[in-house]
Formats: sequence, structure tokens, C-alpha cells
Amino acid sequence: MPRGRRRTVKGRGVQALSAGTLSLSAMPGNPLLHFDARTGVTFDPSTERVSAWANLGSAGTAADVGQDTASEQPLYKATAFGTGKPAILYDGSDDLLWRQYSGLNIQNYTAVVGYAYSHGASNFHQAGIGGNSISNTETNSTGYFRGFGCQPVAPTHTKSFQLYNGNLDGIQIAQNMRESLNPSPTDTPFAVGGSWFWNGANNIVQASIEGSTITGATLTADADRPGTLQAFSVGRYVHGCLEGFMIRAITWPRVLSQVELNRATRVMKGGI
Repeated sequence: MPRGRRRTVKGRGVQALSAGTLSLSAMPGNPLLHFDARTGVTFDPSTERVSAWANLGSAGTAADVGQDTASEQPLYKATAFGTGKPAILYDGSDDLLWRQYSGLNIQNYTAVVGYAYSHGASNFHQAGIGGNSISNTETNSTGYFRGFGCQPVAPTHTKSFQLYNGNLDGIQIAQNMRESLNPSPTDTPFAVGGSWFWNGANNIVQASIEGSTITGATLTADADRPGTLQAFSVGRYVHGCLEGFMIRAITWPRVLSQVELNRATRVMKGGI
């Protein structure tokens, strides 16, 4: 861990920040992994570099993420979207917060992320939260294939994302959520999420954006790979780093119903 002064942001309770929205207490309960930029962020006040981000979910401190290499630490922006609305800024290059962790069945999960692209973002492969089931190393923590992942897709497909489970000879297994529902400008936060379930014969996927169901998703390959998560990351995918702001990232070790999933993305959008 780099030496020097550190400051840890402590939350003052979880509540919606926008008028007329649901309280975040309405978020479906018992997430396994839960990262919120408003609390649990350890950073250097002089450089804004983030060395650790505490997990608020049921996995506890065993799933806190961090980064010892200063050049790969994202930045803490206290007023990214206004007073009391911080975010973690990733550089689109090599920033990474990760952790070894075993405790998620990748065949049944739900992931929801709230983020925003930074102005001028151009990377096709962005990143949300995800990990792999084959190795617990830092390098492999970004491998959503052979694991799970909720990955936003490039700014040219604003408000779209991919959901991962397993792999097939290295061919990406993803749900391409490319219904770009009224593309918004960069720097505008939005929330997306999905559930992946293997019923023993077929993959069943549900998806949501800001409280609305996404339908007509394209499954690039109908294959399933069982496994248990070994390492995961927030803000970086094996092919690229988020070029923008991560605000919240949540994973449940179960499949939320479509109603719950829509509520989760609606509530998250109301708090960012």
C-alpha cells in the first residue's frame, strides 16, 4: 500500500439524492457485493488517488477492493455530480480496484451499476463489475468471460451493456443490450442491470435500465459454464478500463425478479 496520508469517506446513511425519487432503502435487500462512492472510499487527499473501496454487502470486508500500485488507482471526485454526489473516476487506461474472493455462483446472479462516461470517452470496451471463476490473480480478476460481469458498452451505444456468464472456447458469451434508449450526452449518470439464470437447460436473462425492462436482447451464444467466483474487479474489464465515473455497483447472489430488477435500476438512478 502506498505510504502517505489517507482519508476514508464515511457515509451518513443511504438515501436518495434527487427529489421525487424512491429512497435507496427500497433497493432489494441482501446484496453480496455493494460499492457506493459516498462511503467507505479510502484516498489520498493530496492526489485523490483511491487505494481502497469498502464493500457494504453481506460478504463484508472479505470483499473490499483495493489497489497498491499508485499509477493504477482511480481518483475520488467529491463533487463529481454536485454537492454530496461523489464518484470514482477511472482513466480509461489501466485503473483497477480488485479483490480475491470466492463466494458467488456465477450461474445465478444479478448485477446493477450506476456510472457515467467522461467527456470524450472513446473506448469500446468499458467496465462495470465482474470477475472470473478460474483464477484468483489480479490479472484474471478482470476476466468476465469464464465468470460473471455487467459491462457497459462504448459511448456509441450509450445506455447499453453486456451481461456475462461463462465462455465457449474463448468466444464471448454475452447479452448485448444495445437498445440505446434515447442516447444521453456523456457525463450524465445512468443505471443499468441484469439477472442471469441457468435453469438446467437454457440461459434465462432479464435486463433493466432506469426502471424499464429491456427486451429483445441478443444472446451471442447459448452456452453455460458453471463455476464459483475466484477474483473480481470494479471498473476494469480484461479488454479495457472504464473511461468515466463509477458511482455504485451492486451484485446479488440470486436472481432478482424483473419487478425487483426494475426497482433496483430506478432507485439507483434516483440516487446518482
